[in-house]
Amino acid sequence: MPDALTFSLIGFIILATHCLEGITGFGSAVVALPFIGLLIGIQPAVPILLLQTWALALIVAIESWRRVAWREYARILVMMAIGLPVGVWLIKVMPDMQLAWLLAAFMIIAGGHGLFEIAAKGLPREQLPPLLHRALSGLLVLAGVIHGAFGTGGPLLVVYANKAIPDKSLFRVTLCLIWLTLNTILIVQKLVMQEIAPHILWMGLGCLPFTLAGLGLGNLIHYRVNELRFRSIVYTALIVSGITLAVSTLMKGGAL
Repeated sequence: MPDALTFSLIGFIILATHCLEGITGFGSAVVALPFIGLLIGIQPAVPILLLQTWALALIVAIESWRRVAWREYARILVMMAIGLPVGVWLIKVMPDMQLAWLLAAFMIIAGGHGLFEIAAKGLPREQLPPLLHRALSGLLVLAGVIHGAFGTGGPLLVVYANKAIPDKSLFRVTLCLIWLTLNTILIVQKLVMQEIAPHILWMGLGCLPFTLAGLGLGNLIHYRVNELRFRSIVYTALIVSGITLAVSTLMKGGAL
């Protein structure tokens, strides 16, 4: 178990990032992972954040299930499920340093793409043409790979869902239901395979109050905030977090 200071820092990171997820429906795990990874390592951080995202998604899904975009939910789930086993395998065979470089590059690219899209076009308000809809669906398979490895497939899913589900509240609850479904699969798989050490499980449970506090704050803001501004903040946080992770990995001697 980490010391009190480390646990407090982890709790603060979880509270802040799950406030963002409470607002938008995405962003908590992928923003939190590099910072918590610096404190305790990427591999133990993944199941801790899986538990937090699962709890938050469960509450949002129960609260707003009538607003789920069910057709998009089914499409996203099927496509991401194809990539999920690849990601589960990937995290077992790749060293921590390579995983860190991969995740850092992924976050910087995803964050930069998101900011570029917002600057160029703002938030989408019309449904996608069928051909573009099908083409963007291919991103969901890669999102499944990333989610299986890191529990953080959100940015690539957001590239798709930001265009396919224009309404803010439908967007949030549909993404949360996806995280609930996929993270249930991952948590059960890790428990059955005994891949979550007891102290990591207890630490994850101990972090739940921070998650609930973050969700409470996020819910208060969700219906009052300018969505464009906060999506911009999340994408910026992705870039900053990716750069932080890359610099930390470089200082530890990681190499591409």
